[in-house]
Amino acid sequence: MMRRFHSLSALLLCLVGLTSCAEKGVKPTDVDGGVEGLASWEVQQDSISFTARSTGCSSDASFKIYIDKADKNVIDLTIVRVKPDFCRRMPFWQSFTLTIPESIRGKELKISNPIVEDDEPINRS
Repeated sequence: MMRRFHSLSALLLCLVGLTSCAEKGVKPTDVDGGVEGLASWEVQQDSISFTARSTGCSSDASFKIYIDKADKNVIDLTIVRVKPDFCRRMPFWQSFTLTIPESIRGKELKISNPIVEDDEPINRS
């Protein structure tokens, strides 16, 4: 009886360990700041350049690429601000560049960020 209990306990521990190690997909809505409105973007061979609003404290590291959906040749992605810009300067358009992960290079990339017009107010999340 005790041997059976130990075997069952070991099995449960393995299952719990495997479950906790499973990678969970991160959605843009799970990140502080959320989806960033962009003025424009351009996809190069190994990077994405885009223009977003800043108040002076944003850098390339303030943003991340999140893959929403991946088909064989088409990747839907979103550029998400992961570090808020808390500077108090007047908002301005700034260019940023993110490296495209090697696993999706050469595929058609569809960026789902909204286009923001110059006269729309900045969202200070």
